[in-house]
Amino acid sequence: MTTSLSKYRDAELIAEYWEKYGHKCEIGSMLPEKARKKVERLRPYPQYRKLELHHIWHRSRHKIDSLSNVIIIDSIIHRNWGHDQNPIELTIASMYAKWQKKRKWCDLYDQEWNPHAGEFNLDELREAAGQCPIAWLSRKRDEFEKGSDWWEMCFEMIEFV
Repeated sequence: MTTSLSKYRDAELIAEYWEKYGHKCEIGSMLPEKARKKVERLRPYPQYRKLELHHIWHRSRHKIDSLSNVIIIDSIIHRNWGHDQNPIELTIASMYAKWQKKRKWCDLYDQEWNPHAGEFNLDELREAAGQCPIAWLSRKRDEFEKGSDWWEMCFEMIEFV
C-alpha cells in the first residue's frame, strides 16, 4: 500500500549510500573539540560505535531521501548529543560535513562549484527543509558568539555559496 509519505522515500538511494559511506561517521571530525568531549562523556563505554542514517532536514514525519539530505553518523552523536541536546548544532555539523565533502570532491576532480548538484545541492536541501537552508544558517549564526566554531561553520557555508 502506498502512503502519502512514500513519495519521499528512496530505498535504492539509501542502500547505495550505506554501501558507499556506511563504514564511518561523517561528522565526528567536524565537531568542535568541546562537542567531541561531550560526545565521549555520553558514550556508555569507550569502544561503543554504532552508525545510523540521519536525515539532516525533516519536517514532521516527512524525511526526504536525497543525496544532500542523508548522512551517516555515530548513534551517540545522532541521538544523545544531537537530537536530545543540540539539534541546531547537529544540523549545522551535518550540513558542514556535506559541504566539506563536496568542496573536497570539486578540488580533487578540478570541478567548478555548482550549488545545484552533488552532495550539497541547495535545491534538494531547500525541498527537504521547506525553507532556504542558507537563510536558516544566517539566522542561526547570529545565535552564536561571533568567531565561535559554530559561527564560523555557518559563516563559511553562507559566504562560499
